[in-house]
Formats: sequence, structure tokens, C-alpha cells
Amino acid sequence: MTLTALDLGSVEIGPAGAKEIADALKTNESLSYLDLNHNEIGPKGAKSVASALKTNSTLTYLSLWQNGIASEGAKEIADAIKVNTGLTALVLSANQIESEGTKHVADALRVNTTLTSLDLRYNRIGPAGASVITDLHEVRVAFTSFNPMDGQLDPMAKKKITVMLTASQR
Repeated sequence: MTLTALDLGSVEIGPAGAKEIADALKTNESLSYLDLNHNEIGPKGAKSVASALKTNSTLTYLSLWQNGIASEGAKEIADAIKVNTGLTALVLSANQIESEGTKHVADALRVNTTLTSLDLRYNRIGPAGASVITDLHEVRVAFTSFNPMDGQLDPMAKKKITVMLTASQR
């Protein structure tokens, strides 16, 4: 039997556990779904996971919800998704990511062609961060899902998201 999905949500792995999982992910060829929600891996753990994402192409879904990765960790993940060719869905919700981290994610999405679903809810991206993500509608027609925190979007940003998602369904 081959393991294809692993849910390690809320098991308190911390940065050290994230490193161990990342080390295994570097050579794993079967896991497609990984849930590391609510494990407080922080920026250090995000760096480990990012290292694995640079070489792993079988993982298609990764959730890092509520891990305190902050903008520093978001930058590490963003650098990895620039070269990752397998990930299609990424959850970065509730990670204290600010506009700077969001900018790194947006820059990576300009290069990555496989990621189609991004969840950034409950972060501190602010209007500036929301704007850099929604500006992707000009280059990302294959983006099928974007989930920001609605209260942070001005009317123009909401319109851009609608255009981005509508264009991707053509």
C-alpha cells in the first residue's frame, strides 16, 4: 500500500517536526496531500518545507494553515513555488503574513504555472498585499481559486478577482 495523503494537523510538530517531514518529502514519490495545519512550525519550519517543495513534484495539496510562518516563511515558500511543478493548491491562512510576504507569493505566482488555488485568509496582507495578488489577473488566467480576507479588499481589488476567476473559467 502506498501513502498518498497525510493529515498531521494539530499534533504540535513544531519546526523540528517540519524538518523531519520535509526531509522525507524530498525523496517521497507518492504523497499528494499533506495537511500540517496548526502545528506552529514558524518561519524555520516553513524554510524546511520550502526546501522539500523545490524537489518534490508529487505533492499537489499543501495546507500550512495557522503555523505562524509570517512574511519570512511566506518568502521561503514563495521561492520554492517558483520552481515547484506539482503543487496545485496551497493554504497559507492564519499565518501572520503581511503585505511583504504577500508580494513574494505574488512574484512566485508570476512564474509558477501549476498552482491554481491559493488561500490567504486571516492574514495581515492589507490592501497593498491584496492589490499585488489581484494584479495577477493580467498574467494568471489559469487561477481558479483565490481566497483572501474579504474585509481587506477595496472595490477595485474585488473587481480584479472577479475578472481573474472569470477569465480562468473560459
